[in-house]
Amino acid sequence: MEQTAQTRTFPARAGVHSYLPACLWRWLLGGLCLFGVASAGAETAAADAKARAIEAAEARVRTWVIPAGPLSAALTDFAAQSGLYLAGASARAEGKSSPGLNGRYPTRQALARLLADSRLSYRFVDAGTVTLEPDKAEAAPAPLPLLRVGGEAVPQPSGGADSAYRVERAIINVLGNKTLKDTPYTIEVYSNELIENRQSRSLAGLAKFDASLSLMADNLTDSFAELTIRGVGANGVSNRKIDGLHAGFTNNLPLEHMERVDILKGASGFLYGVGWPGGVVNYIMKRPTDQPYRSLGTQVMDSNLILVYGDVGGRLGTGSHFGYRINLVHELGDTYINDGESRRRSGSIALDYQIMPNLVWRLDTLAAEHIVKGSYTFVRPNADGSLSRIGGRPLAPIHGSRRLAPLWARATTQYITAATDVSWGFAEDWTLTLAHRRAQQKNPIFNQPFITSDFAGNYSIAAINMQSQRDYIQWQGVVNGVFTTHWISHELAVGTSYMHTLNALKTGFRGIPNVGNLSNPIEVDNPFNSYDFYMPQQPYSKRNEYMREMFLSDTLRLSDDWDIIIGLRHSSIETHANYYANVYDKSAITPTLAVTFRPVNGLSLYGNYIEALVQGGMAPDTAINAGEVFPPNVSKQYEFGAKAEYDDWSASAALFRLERALNYTTPANVFTQDGEARYQGLELNGKFHFGRHWLLTTSAMWLDATNQKTTGGALDGKRIVGVAREQFRLYGEYRMSDIPLTLTAGACYEGKRFVDPSNRFYVGNVALFDLGARYEAEIADQKLTLRFNVENLADKAYWLTPSTVRLRQGQPRTFKLGVQIEF
Repeated sequence: MEQTAQTRTFPARAGVHSYLPACLWRWLLGGLCLFGVASAGAETAAADAKARAIEAAEARVRTWVIPAGPLSAALTDFAAQSGLYLAGASARAEGKSSPGLNGRYPTRQALARLLADSRLSYRFVDAGTVTLEPDKAEAAPAPLPLLRVGGEAVPQPSGGADSAYRVERAIINVLGNKTLKDTPYTIEVYSNELIENRQSRSLAGLAKFDASLSLMADNLTDSFAELTIRGVGANGVSNRKIDGLHAGFTNNLPLEHMERVDILKGASGFLYGVGWPGGVVNYIMKRPTDQPYRSLGTQVMDSNLILVYGDVGGRLGTGSHFGYRINLVHELGDTYINDGESRRRSGSIALDYQIMPNLVWRLDTLAAEHIVKGSYTFVRPNADGSLSRIGGRPLAPIHGSRRLAPLWARATTQYITAATDVSWGFAEDWTLTLAHRRAQQKNPIFNQPFITSDFAGNYSIAAINMQSQRDYIQWQGVVNGVFTTHWISHELAVGTSYMHTLNALKTGFRGIPNVGNLSNPIEVDNPFNSYDFYMPQQPYSKRNEYMREMFLSDTLRLSDDWDIIIGLRHSSIETHANYYANVYDKSAITPTLAVTFRPVNGLSLYGNYIEALVQGGMAPDTAINAGEVFPPNVSKQYEFGAKAEYDDWSASAALFRLERALNYTTPANVFTQDGEARYQGLELNGKFHFGRHWLLTTSAMWLDATNQKTTGGALDGKRIVGVAREQFRLYGEYRMSDIPLTLTAGACYEGKRFVDPSNRFYVGNVALFDLGARYEAEIADQKLTLRFNVENLADKAYWLTPSTVRLRQGQPRTFKLGVQIEF
């Protein structure tokens, strides 16, 4: 239906003792006092001598060989190898476990690693005696460590600025609690402190300084912001997880409810099962705290967008066996788009109950709603600015504050998820975990247009009116255990998973051609009668998808220096739909093999080969064959890398190659699955902490992403749409000496990206700069933090390029001021 454009224009936006017993020291010092000879000097000399002796004992470096297992056994091995006497070890280590230790470490670092997650601390009484004491958190009754996959306690990584936001360990789904350095995969962990210090509202801001991830749109402008990892667009359906289970079709979960975000870069394969091969985003929800925790905060954006949030947690009952965590968020105001508005609210509850020392039950739920006004779906460059889908040269970047969509454009997204899991340590070193998650996302209103524009800015509008509902159910059971055969230690993981997804939607389009020029967008009337669907009688298009999987892996520790992971996963996908003839039932057995070698202390070398069953592509709503789903295929990944981890710095390098089925839209606007998409690249990452004041994180990626084996070879060798050849990131902090003030700065660079399969047209490179400051103080024993951030300091206009033929405006210069108090 064609409508006549009206002439209304958009308004402008305006850290002792010596070897002798303590009683002998008192007798000697008393004698010195009787003689009256320099008692103060003698005390000082004695203290200095004992301090030096203890310091030498703590710093002594040895090669430690202590297997993982019961903490009491680990401490016995430690005492034998160190020659130290451990006071209180047998009583306080009862019922606890240790991750073990292999390699050369100073004594203090070795003991700290053995006691990780034990809620015990150590103190040198003298150079030959160490006493073990409960942490301060243990002064009051506290629960036993929560069980988790692998039978280990969930780590509480610091991930703070004092360690350059490094996290040592993480839960890696079916493999359980692992040290990242010794894991043969590339995984980045974004801690809660990093989320807060960057004032990140969404994944777009949090992952901004990771070169493996392309710049993406903030959720203020895009309800379905697309994430690209190593050049591969994560499809949002199978690549979003909450605590390892399927989160549903959502790209912008509210970060205020998350303890951290883990991103697996590359094929997920055995670890997470069926999914898009670029990577997996795993959101870890905030869990009950051992000590009472209260936090209130607010954030104000220069556009007058105001965010208020609260976070409370703690434990109740005798022995503190019951834990709770509650988070509430409310945001309301104007976005940085002219006349744009946003309302976002969400709440979450997480509970746990220690039924028995070896049995833990957990429950969580999260509900969220987000309403955005004044946003569009994307800009599609074409030849003449009409509604034609013939590609053309992209227009120059448009400033991020300019509203291109009509005032009536809006989207409402409602999301709810709930999960429960039980962990049972049914035998020593053996754990059974049963988990279930349900999620639902609704778009009762989705009335956002997409825009077609030529190089000169002449444009047309394709209005979309859509209602959709997506339901997701997943069950998973995993058994993890440790056993030994001869000299080889085995870590076994065996399990099964079932997932059902239901997608239901109905969509209508109305074309409004030749609206005007984007230099001065024109208001037009809504071609639909209301925000309710224009044809209530139209049936929903429905698609049911069933995924059934079984998996088995064995991590073999051949020696202190060599680990091998061997895994198999049997996956099947069955799809039924009431549109097209795209019913299919496909299964595959996919292997994974990974090797880790530790040649010297602190350094790991690894390699992996991963196959995975991947969901087929689905034609977008704008294609002639919109909604058509293509059959699954098997992806392959080869990766070799190195990881170094030391006290003040860490670094990693990965050389990878990924092969998967190629999806693209032809010049005739038909979405197809044809040929192979090949991604070959080098990825570098580093985190450094210089003394007490300087922090630096840096990353870079060089990527050769090309089409191969296409029909007729017409696209062979062409670069994949929307993927840059090079991406660089840099972020630093400087903490002042005299006042609790920290200055921050960051830079991002992304190279040019082609916007059509034939590589005729591209958008140029982009460089962005951020600045910020953070002031931390204590007022009446309460921690107060003030944060100020400026994003896109130069106010640069630039295009974002999801891995399809479309563009989105980048965020303009944005000021954020936040206040948080913890008590």
